[in-house]
Amino acid sequence: MNSRASGIPSGMVQSRVARYSYGVICNAPFKEGKHPPAKKYYCQYTRQWRCRNRMDWFIKKGRDLVDNEPISRPFIRISDDNDSDSDLIFDEQIYLCNSEYPPKDYDGSCMPRLCVYKADFRSTPKAANFSHDFTTAGKVYWNIRFQAVMLYRSRLEFSSEINGKAVGQTSVDYDHEMPTDVEFW
Repeated sequence: MNSRASGIPSGMVQSRVARYSYGVICNAPFKEGKHPPAKKYYCQYTRQWRCRNRMDWFIKKGRDLVDNEPISRPFIRISDDNDSDSDLIFDEQIYLCNSEYPPKDYDGSCMPRLCVYKADFRSTPKAANFSHDFTTAGKVYWNIRFQAVMLYRSRLEFSSEINGKAVGQTSVDYDHEMPTDVEFW
């Protein structure tokens, strides 16, 4: 809502209540009895059993959102140990859900995609920011740990951080198929 159009002086609105939950699809460590066996797989990189297509809701519906207060979420991405620049660009789809209790698993039924967050680490020195590791088969790869930082000012903004410092380039592409009457905050 435009604060001037509503009669509220500019700068007076300092927080909002989230009208939706916002989250990403992730693969979580598998927990017997909690996760469906059909979603279980072995990850050669983490060397553990994992569960596919879980939802990680980093903002829950009803949460107070304070202007200019960053909300961050850790990400881990894997890049093969080669010279391909494309291995250092990661797309993450961000979904929203209107349910009071958003689902724990991704099924697509009540969760339209809000946007695609892209982290581009091609200009980030690998050796100073990422760690080397080995798969169970002995293949070398880069372990890229970073924070996706979301900030609401007059609009939603994203950045990527490693060890508390902004790195790489970040861009966001919003879906244009979203209903026009949806207010995100």
